[in-house]
Amino acid sequence: MSRKTILMAAPLGLGGLVLLWAALAARSEPEAKRPLAAPKPVSVRKGAPAEPPSASGISVAAPFVAASPAPSSSGGENALIEERIRKMEEQLLTLETKRNSLGDANQALERQIAEKSAETSARMMADWRVRALEPLLGLSETQKQSLLELWTKWYREDSGRTAGRETWLSREQDFRARLGTEQAAKLHDTAVQQTQALWTHLGRTIGAMIGAPKEEQSRLQQALGDYRPATTMLLPEGYGADWGGLMQEGASRLQPILSQDQMTKLSRFFPPRQENR
Repeated sequence: MSRKTILMAAPLGLGGLVLLWAALAARSEPEAKRPLAAPKPVSVRKGAPAEPPSASGISVAAPFVAASPAPSSSGGENALIEERIRKMEEQLLTLETKRNSLGDANQALERQIAEKSAETSARMMADWRVRALEPLLGLSETQKQSLLELWTKWYREDSGRTAGRETWLSREQDFRARLGTEQAAKLHDTAVQQTQALWTHLGRTIGAMIGAPKEEQSRLQQALGDYRPATTMLLPEGYGADWGGLMQEGASRLQPILSQDQMTKLSRFFPPRQENR
């Protein structure tokens, strides 16, 4: 073999060795390094009910969410406003209850004051009446106490109103029963004298009330005529012989000669009496 042939065959032999080494190296690689095939998708059956997650599958945050309070229907600031309104309504109800209670207490106190005042006034007027009768009739201590209680009762019953004549006639019987015969006679004479004195000056008094001159006042007095009290009178109120009753009687007798303007002026001094029958 010539030298030239050897030089040309050498590279070819070397290349074959290289190819043989590469093939052996490829066979020696582990099969684990080969790429895995992609898994096939699992088909899901339709209509299958969903299973609840197992206890192990619940996240740690689940108990915290379940323990948190439920939000208000309004939520946020509205819930706070509603709570304040509720408290204000409760306070208002409490104040109204206290106001009603105080109002009832005040009314009860006012009634007690009025009753006490009426009792005190009735007692004072009764005491004045008995003191006026004491020197005239010579009342004993027992009579004074008895009459004081009687007149106090009457004044308390009237309570600022004028009792009717029938009421006073009934009272006169009770009053007479507490007096002796001589005492009743003295009281009758005194009542008649007082009534006559009032009637004697009634015409002039009425004339002064309506602004009539003195000459006309004398004429009015004459027009009144005489007045004859009842023969059994002890209490003038039962016979219309007290001041109010005499004024009404005098105005009735003078009405035919008085003008309408004069009657209007006269009626201002004694309005219609509220009788307590």
